[in-house]
Amino acid sequence: MNLALLVTLLVASSYGAPLNDSISEILDGRIVGGRTISIEQAPYQASYLTNGSPGCGAVIISHYWALTAAHCSIRSNVNSIVIRVGTDVRASGGSLHQAVQIINHPSYSTFPATDNDISLIRVATPFVYSTRVQPISLASSPPPAGSPVVTSGFGTLTQGGSVPTSLQQVEIYVIDHQVCNQAYSGRITNTMVCAGVTAGGKDACQGDSGGPLVWGNQLVGITSWGSGCAQRGFPGVWANVAALREWVRANSGV
Repeated sequence: MNLALLVTLLVASSYGAPLNDSISEILDGRIVGGRTISIEQAPYQASYLTNGSPGCGAVIISHYWALTAAHCSIRSNVNSIVIRVGTDVRASGGSLHQAVQIINHPSYSTFPATDNDISLIRVATPFVYSTRVQPISLASSPPPAGSPVVTSGFGTLTQGGSVPTSLQQVEIYVIDHQVCNQAYSGRITNTMVCAGVTAGGKDACQGDSGGPLVWGNQLVGITSWGSGCAQRGFPGVWANVAALREWVRANSGV
C-alpha cells in the first residue's frame, strides 16, 4: 500500500469515528449536574424581558451594556425591552433597566445555521454593581477542547418542559470544533463554540438563549442553538465571544 493511500485511509477512519466515541475520550465521568444557584454565584446573569415577560437571557458586560443572542432581539422594538439584573428568581426581584439601543450583529444569519448570533443592548440607567450585579470580562481566545465551562439561565429544565422559578447552572465541557462540525454536518463556523457531555442530559435549553457560557472568570459564549436540548451526540452551540470580540469593542467600547 502506498503512503498516500495509507494516509487517506487513516484520515477517513478518524473522521468516520462515532461522535459519542470522540466526545467520550474527553468528557466521560467528569460532569457536575445542573443545580439551583444564587445570583452571587453568577452576578453577570441577566434576563431579557419583552413586554414584561422573561424570554431570553442576557449578560452584563459594563454599567450600560449587556449582550444577548441576536435571535432574541432581531425583531424586537427597543421600547418593549427591559433588562432585569440582580435576582436569582425568574420573574421578580432585582432591578429593571429599560433598553434604549439594540445593535444586532450585521452578519447575523439563520441559514444554513444560526451564525454571528450576538447583539448588544444599551440601557438607560446604569447597572449598579454589588455582590449580585457584576460585569464579566470577555474572552480574547476560546477555551481548548475539554475545558470545563458553565452555563446558566432560567430556561426550561427539559426540552419543551416547565421553567424553573430559580436560576440554574450546569457544568459541561468544550467540544472539539471538528467533532462538533461533524455532528452538525458541516454547519459549525469559527464564530461558534460547542459544549456538552457524552451521554446528553446536560445543556442549555429553551429560554436560556442569550445567556452566558463561562470559562474561569471569562465569558466565552452566548447561548445560541442546538439539536433539541441535551440530546446525545449533539452538543449545544454558543456564539464564540472571542471571535466576535472586536465587533463588541467597536460598537460598545467595552
